[in-house]
Amino acid sequence: MNSPIPSQLDHWDDSTPVWTPFRSTAPAR
Repeated sequence: MNSPIPSQLDHWDDSTPVWTPFRSTAPAR
């Protein structure tokens, strides 16, 4: 459940059009 809103816990992945938390080691696709 990724939110399209940037946050300190999230980072934008150029190869993934979604915000993924730093805690997540698996690429969210």
